[in-house]
Amino acid sequence: MRPTWKLPEERNLLIHQWTEHDVLLEFNGPQLATLISDDKLYLSVASDASDDRIRWLRAPISEMELKALLLGATTVRECILKSDILVVDTDFNGKPITEVIATPDLLSDVDLPSLGSFLPEEITSTYTRSLTKPAFFLNGPAITDHSVGFRVLSDLIEQIQRLWNAIGQTVISTATAKGSVSSHVLSETELRLTSLVPGSVGLEISVPNEQLFEEIAASYRHLLMASGSPQLLKGKLHSLRTRVRSAFSDYLTVIQRHNIEVLAQWSGHAAFVSPSTAARVASALKYVDGVEEERFTVVGHFIGFHIDHATFEFVDLVDEATKYEGNVSPRVLRIPDLNIAVGRTETYEVELVLYTWLQAGGPMKQSTTLEAVKPVSTSSSTN
Repeated sequence: MRPTWKLPEERNLLIHQWTEHDVLLEFNGPQLATLISDDKLYLSVASDASDDRIRWLRAPISEMELKALLLGATTVRECILKSDILVVDTDFNGKPITEVIATPDLLSDVDLPSLGSFLPEEITSTYTRSLTKPAFFLNGPAITDHSVGFRVLSDLIEQIQRLWNAIGQTVISTATAKGSVSSHVLSETELRLTSLVPGSVGLEISVPNEQLFEEIAASYRHLLMASGSPQLLKGKLHSLRTRVRSAFSDYLTVIQRHNIEVLAQWSGHAAFVSPSTAARVASALKYVDGVEEERFTVVGHFIGFHIDHATFEFVDLVDEATKYEGNVSPRVLRIPDLNIAVGRTETYEVELVLYTWLQAGGPMKQSTTLEAVKPVSTSSSTN
């Protein structure tokens, strides 16, 4: 056996009685299989061997998680990394010799399946080719007899839509209003429930823009796949805006709160998140920080401008319900003979910068700065 093993000294001989369910991978004997013990399904992966025994890692796996593995939506590593992992030594005929319960922190990367331990494509492709329509499938203790409470469902749907909107904003790259998602993006990223489909709880949806949906879904899948590494997750989030990090974090919180598995599928692809995966990704997010700078131009009126305090308030000409307030940059204050008219008598075009700070393990903070201003004639502002 490898010297990397650091297992508890106490070993039990016959904790479980095992029945083979299915062999998923075989090379000179089974390497990956599903087993049943006490009417519970387990995933079993060969990790090490010596002259007289094979060492297996075994963890409970739900039917949905197994389906996700077969679809290439999750990895063997993710399926094994539960709060308690059984380390089982058997002889070469599969007869158990010893068992010990280990927590993930006791197992090294060498002992665990690799980060990218997907099933071979020749296996997953036989399942993914049947995927056509976008759908979300839910599973967990809160779901019984193919039904789910409104509170759980509404929490989850709200967070999925919010995350979809946030990622869609980065894909479309439309200017935002005070950090919110534009109405154009909202119309393009809206997910509409069309029917319930067979499964624990299956939600079949329609989308206004299939190409955009698939781009967002791919980003969603990549975020989930980065669960094992804070560095990898930071790299994935770097290309997305900070609001994606916030929406993603809230989505993971809902997954953990309601103890729900979510399997998303679309044309030829799938993505999966379990409560244990959500917990690991949320933990990795604590080590991801950064700052985002977003510039945009607005035409409207000043309803407040204070040179002494270097602050301003501004409303959008088209939508006066949209108000911006924040600090005035020194660049604007240095404008010769600066004279800003407050009220609706004068129209201005302003350049605003929305700064969003992402603090590791802390809340997201935002501030707006007025970077440039110029008067707009009445005729040009109304055209």
